[in-house]
Amino acid sequence: MENIRVESKAHDSVSERHYTYYFVKRSADIIVSLAALIVLSPLMLIISLLIYKQDKHNPIYIQERIGLHGKPFKMFKFRSMIFNADKVLMANPMLYQEYLKNDFKLPE
Repeated sequence: MENIRVESKAHDSVSERHYTYYFVKRSADIIVSLAALIVLSPLMLIISLLIYKQDKHNPIYIQERIGLHGKPFKMFKFRSMIFNADKVLMANPMLYQEYLKNDFKLPE
């Protein structure tokens, strides 16, 4: 009977350490991310203005991706293509065929 209690206490201890580890790790992730955003925000502003200056369109491209447990999320990144590139590509069959030929993504 004592062995069961010892195992139970050991399991509780591991569980507490597991929870503490993930709590500390998640907290550190958030703090470091916020610090990086604050430090890098002037550079991101300059990049945004330079992209906007080129064609007067939104410098941020929003793409939907699949995340943890298949849950979709929106990813924001600086636009590196022309504005509306997805629609321009689909409207031109020759360009689209060239895209498919050079696309290295896995088929759905």
